[in-house]
Amino acid sequence: EGVDEGEDNVMNGHPDKGARRLSSLGPWLALGVGTGLLMGLNTEWAALPGWWMGALFLFFSRRRRPGVGFVGLLVANTVGAGVANLGVFPGSAASAFGMALGGAGVVAAVYLADRLLVGPRGSFAGTLFLPAAMTGLELFGSLGNPFGTWGVLAYTQARVPVLVQLVSVTGLWGLTFLLVWFATVSNWALEHREAGRRVLPGVAVYAGVLAAVLGFGALRLATAGRVGEPVRVAGLTVAGEVAAGREAGLARLMAGETLGEADWRAFAEASRAVNEELLRLSEREAASGAKVLLWSEGNAVVLAEELEALVARGSALARERGVWLGLSVASFTPAVERMLRNELVLVGPDGAVAWRYVKSRPVPGWEAEHSPPGSTEPAVGLAPGVGVLGGAICFDGDFPGMFARASERGLELLLLPSSDWK
Repeated sequence: EGVDEGEDNVMNGHPDKGARRLSSLGPWLALGVGTGLLMGLNTEWAALPGWWMGALFLFFSRRRRPGVGFVGLLVANTVGAGVANLGVFPGSAASAFGMALGGAGVVAAVYLADRLLVGPRGSFAGTLFLPAAMTGLELFGSLGNPFGTWGVLAYTQARVPVLVQLVSVTGLWGLTFLLVWFATVSNWALEHREAGRRVLPGVAVYAGVLAAVLGFGALRLATAGRVGEPVRVAGLTVAGEVAAGREAGLARLMAGETLGEADWRAFAEASRAVNEELLRLSEREAASGAKVLLWSEGNAVVLAEELEALVARGSALARERGVWLGLSVASFTPAVERMLRNELVLVGPDGAVAWRYVKSRPVPGWEAEHSPPGSTEPAVGLAPGVGVLGGAICFDGDFPGMFARASERGLELLLLPSSDWK
């Protein structure tokens, strides 16, 4: 008498109910935290989710029945990636979550395969299955994919230069493998913790590989040296109230509306206010010492017949201030179906156009349907006082293969304006 059920369970050698309850909630807690990390995948703090969300999702998958694990990961990845995609590109919430659902199904299926083929008691060799599967999926999935490498796990480490150096040897895929392997090795060590020190050799193998990668990255950065003098660069975007009229016009076009002549005139007039502000900001930054100025993708909008006049004004500014100016301009020809020309024009301190580049890979959807064929490779040219400047636009960067020849041509600094609307 006087002994409660929990104490009785302990005294009789039975697991405490509270401990069992905590153990059963643990996988769901891991799933929830992993989902929260996934929501931060498109933020400047993405490096942390890149390392830990896979480990948490795997912890959940291996401790639930296969069917439950699959459904749980499907829902979690749809919600997490859907929230992460909101605001990343213009479009409805339905489109953001629709894209997330497609990717979530593939991810959940790969984790299900790991659960069935490797499981929670697999050998150290089994830790290679999931990273190999995920890396192969990203690699081969990017071939012929209209979205290229968009969403590849390796991109989460973009703000960690010492790790990014691995990409110079293995491409994106080596970094993806390293991140997923961390998830499987950490779970393997946890699952075999009762083996004590016998897990240390396996952990040491991963730690050795990671140390080698970090050492290579540190050495490469340390020996990179410095070429010439630092060059100040300014990136310019006009948003907010000044751009409200232009944004409203673009929204109508992307919604499939047909604009009348008066609508096009109003759209052009609203866009001129943005263009004037871009020129004003360029003057300001040049006066502050910037030597390379770059407008964000399509931030300047003109009707096709006004394009050369805007380029001429940019050329005059570059000549007067002695700067390199990259004008990112979206020009429209209302009378044709493929009305949008998304272009980057680089003008130099002499006022001459150094090169012009038309976006090679319009984003699937409205942009691709309304854009003519673009440039076949990035623009590359010598910019005295700066280096060898190259140019491409936003989504082109998700197709790394197209930059191979640019690198062979001595590319040193890539101008890659992206669309900013906030």
